[in-house]
Formats: sequence, C-alpha cells, structure tokens
Amino acid sequence: PIACAVAGDWTIYIARDQSLYDHKTIMLHEIGHLLGVPHIFGDELMDPAYQGKLDKPTQLSVAIAKYQLEHRKK
Repeated sequence: PIACAVAGDWTIYIARDQSLYDHKTIMLHEIGHLLGVPHIFGDELMDPAYQGKLDKPTQLSVAIAKYQLEHRKK
C-alpha cells in the first residue's frame, strides 16, 4: 500500500519511497478516510487504486464527508 489512515488515533502513515505519487493527493485520500469516506470505485480521489494527481477533493467525496461529519455520534 501507498498509505493508510487509522481512524482511532487520527494517524496517517505513508510509505517512504513514493516518488511516483503526488503526496497531496495521497493525503487528501487518507484524510477522506479519517472523515468517514470509504473507497469509491471510479471516484478520482477515493478509488482504492491511485488515479493520479488532483488539485482538490471530488464533489462526491466532499458530500460524503459532510454527511458523515453531520451524522457522527457526539
């Protein structure tokens, strides 16, 4: 794996030698997981396979993150 997020302690781990990948995109993907967004096949950001460099989250991933945050148990 390139990276993983651990929701219990809000930690993101990134493999050391990932020079072929855009770290900003990887971090956006993992932050999405911390916010409750699952893998979404076909989504440029949340697909389990790296889809390439992105400048911002996809509309679908943002909508799911907002929903998760609004409905998270307090």
